[in-house]
Amino acid sequence: MRKFLLCLLLVIGIVTLIGVNMASARGWFRGDISLNSEAIVERQNQMFEDQASLLGISVGKVKEYWAQGKSIKEIAEEMEIDDENLQEKMKQARREKIKVKLQILVDNGVVTQAQADQRLQIMEERFENERTRGMRRGFGKGFG
Repeated sequence: MRKFLLCLLLVIGIVTLIGVNMASARGWFRGDISLNSEAIVERQNQMFEDQASLLGISVGKVKEYWAQGKSIKEIAEEMEIDDENLQEKMKQARREKIKVKLQILVDNGVVTQAQADQRLQIMEERFENERTRGMRRGFGKGFG
């Protein structure tokens, strides 16, 4: 019994160390920790603007909800915004962001227009598959 407990504590310790190392390597804020302060500010402001646009409210109001710890879904529910409508708006916003990112890649010679068009087609198919499977995605992973 004593050997079992010792082994169990050893395994728990190893798992804890691995978890801490992974969190440190990735950053506590989805990788934001490796960004400079200007990039962090830009990313956060963009999130506020995106949510305000989707919800049809001011950025200031989004910041108030954010400070209260509310998710976009909770805000939408509080504002009595139809979930299906919100999901469609979110998908459309992701599509637009993907198009902008792809165009930047083409304009800077990273990929060809044909490659960007092919990627966009694949992403459109994924959006359609999400819709038919009823998958729900939020802002947690970003738009694209």
